[in-house]
Amino acid sequence: MHPTGQSELALVDPSQTDEPVFALWKADPLLAFEKWRKTMLASNLQVFSERSIEQHTAMWAHFLDYLATRKDHIQTVQSDVVEAFLKQLRGRPVKSNDRSRLPLTPGETPPASHSTIGRYTKLLMETFNLLKELKVRQGNPVAPLVNIHTKPQAPPGVDFLSREQEKALLSHIVELPVDDWKSERDRALLYLLLASGPTVGELIRLRIDDLSTGDDMHSIHIASHDLTHAHAAPIAPFAIEALVKWKERRLRALTRCEAINKQSISLPAQDHEEEAITGSILFPSTSNGASLESSVVYNIVRRALDAIEFPGKSRGPQTLRNTFARRQLYNNANPEEVSRWLGLITDKTVKKLLRTLPGTKTSTVF
Repeated sequence: MHPTGQSELALVDPSQTDEPVFALWKADPLLAFEKWRKTMLASNLQVFSERSIEQHTAMWAHFLDYLATRKDHIQTVQSDVVEAFLKQLRGRPVKSNDRSRLPLTPGETPPASHSTIGRYTKLLMETFNLLKELKVRQGNPVAPLVNIHTKPQAPPGVDFLSREQEKALLSHIVELPVDDWKSERDRALLYLLLASGPTVGELIRLRIDDLSTGDDMHSIHIASHDLTHAHAAPIAPFAIEALVKWKERRLRALTRCEAINKQSISLPAQDHEEEAITGSILFPSTSNGASLESSVVYNIVRRALDAIEFPGKSRGPQTLRNTFARRQLYNNANPEEVSRWLGLITDKTVKKLLRTLPGTKTSTVF
């Protein structure tokens, strides 16, 4: 708090709460915003730098431009329009040499990051609080959106899907088109990440035989590496059918490749559409059997989480791994056993997830 008892963010300068200020916000909200931003204090009780003021003014101008396209105004805009604005925000164009953002093409603009949307939400919240206080308008249309776009749904460093978000993701995965072996691969690896919780490194090293799909056991087997023990993890029932089909297809592709190399069979004409993939990697990148790059896996997961509008800061495979672990804990699995399924040497992550379960003081998500 400010020494005088006021909020750290001085939403209104007492010397400016007069009729001219009120009129300026109605007539020229961009100029009014810039003048106000120069008078308010940041959380450290210092004035904003010129660069910050320029950035904030540009963000506000972007919002005003959007309102203009909707023939709306700051006095009348409602939450649905603010939400639509936040959803249409875009990130920076992809650079020609940026392989980390595959499969986006150079020049393409992806959706804005969670942090960018959060910054816009905070700025709009502060501004509309001011407009409400000045009686330029009634209510704050951003208030219903703050918890969605600015607060994580887990302790720091542990993002996961709520039960409703998990259902939404599964519905999305089920509906993914399977046009070729690569699209079936992508769907299968999403299922496995959510159903069994491997890390990216573990996933891309998995061999066909590491996936057990027998009648009595459905699990993945992972060798020791880095900071994890050799371990096995169960596969959730919702993923078994898709993974069995993928393993069968992967084995057919390997058999076909071996047969072609040996030139030992004459293939029927209708078989020519079947792929031939060498090696034993479960999720290969190409027909030569090479492992997937981590960036490709991250982008597959990110697209899926973006499709369900997951608001968490982390939108990669770790979020699905955390979701697998939390699901087991929610269903009363022994925490030590969950740690073994994850191959963890310490129980730090599991303890954090335990604190998110219903009935604990920090739980906000079921």
